[in-house]
Amino acid sequence: MPMTMVAAAVCVYAGCGNNAPDLESLNVLECDLKSGAVKVLQTLRGFKGTTYFQLSADGKYLYTPAGNVAENDSSVWMVRFKVEHGRLGAMEKIAKLPCEAPCHVELSPDGKTVAFAAYLSGTVGLVPVDGGGAVLSCTLPDVGMGPNRKRQLKAYAHFAFFLPSGDRVGFIDLGG
Repeated sequence: MPMTMVAAAVCVYAGCGNNAPDLESLNVLECDLKSGAVKVLQTLRGFKGTTYFQLSADGKYLYTPAGNVAENDSSVWMVRFKVEHGRLGAMEKIAKLPCEAPCHVELSPDGKTVAFAAYLSGTVGLVPVDGGGAVLSCTLPDVGMGPNRKRQLKAYAHFAFFLPSGDRVGFIDLGG
């Protein structure tokens, strides 16, 4: 029976964001699959909102929402980092988002669009990754809330997903 060689180590990406400016970061870790040892390969500091992200299918880009901690600005952007040998290159801004940092992002099957869901504002939307800056978004209505009034006072956009065909997108509202 033929055997497939499995990599001895894998790169793992970890977003950290607990509202402490010195701890807002995006990290690249190397995990040794045999020993279980983990070491930090790279840390990018000064970004807020990078706790949710997705790699492109070919592994060449990492897409994430990000804001700049150093700027006196609450703006959040959909950005991408080029991935080379597991490490992250320079950040490229794709589009300014009309909301706080999303709690979920998903790349379309064809890799051309990122869907996002922003929990607190109930904002959902789509961003083409071609760098044109376009954003198609809406805020979910605060009507028809669910039976748990303490947790479902308003819309809480929680998840975004594409159907496998890529021609439809869905959003889950935790509040309704």
